[in-house]
Amino acid sequence: MNKNLLLVIILVILLSGCTLAINQADNNSQPPSGVIPPVEEKCGLENCHGLEFTCGSKVPDFCTEIYQLGDFCRQYAICEIINGQCQLVPSEDLENCRTCVHECLGLEAETAFQCESDCREEM
Repeated sequence: MNKNLLLVIILVILLSGCTLAINQADNNSQPPSGVIPPVEEKCGLENCHGLEFTCGSKVPDFCTEIYQLGDFCRQYAICEIINGQCQLVPSEDLENCRTCVHECLGLEAETAFQCESDCREEM
């Protein structure tokens, strides 16, 4: 066999082995500290009703049609991925809505829903 051909084959084998070793090392390595973790696939509201909003990847496929006070405030609740984490985006409209409807809690049902209706008109 030709010496040059033999050298080329040996080089190809060595380079292939090095490439595999480097790829394997990359797959097993941990990201350095300070690196943003992988982005979650879903980011949205995890709960369906009320004035408390939880953002995350466990977004329900559907919610019940039972209305609770403050459900209309959900239109102002926006979840976004910030620094690699699903978070509630601060919003003046959301805070104003929550504050107004929170004052309606504890009232009798008919009065509470009228109070919430007044909050809608203020928005």
